[in-house]
Amino acid sequence: MAHYSRTKKLAARNRRARIEERNSLVREILSRPKISRTDDTNYIPGKCCNGGAYRFIIDYIPLLDGKGFMIDYHTSSDFDYCPVDGQFQDCYKCHQWDNFLGKCHAPRKNISLGELVDKILNPTGYEKECIEDGTIRWNV
Repeated sequence: MAHYSRTKKLAARNRRARIEERNSLVREILSRPKISRTDDTNYIPGKCCNGGAYRFIIDYIPLLDGKGFMIDYHTSSDFDYCPVDGQFQDCYKCHQWDNFLGKCHAPRKNISLGELVDKILNPTGYEKECIEDGTIRWNV
């Protein structure tokens, strides 16, 4: 019975620690103008502009209504790259591009605060491996 009690107390302590870690991350996220995820998995400094070894960055920018974050994609490549879809493509050839107004009408992807916190705290699969070896970094 004593062992069960210790196990239960340890589980409660671990739960409180996870909640505090999450709350601390939420406070940090809300204090910043944006959160970025940098992927240097294939990045090589001498080939990062037009040699195929690019850095990829995802910015999470707070929405004005405070109900989440807009996702914005970037790369170190000199080639055309869509900030809405995160793909190599020329905006002017996209069906969402308005030539008359000179702007894109593609709906921006959004993510909630809870989803962003989960992405940071609970990476899975390949992303988890890359975070552990330092090729993917969060700027939180």
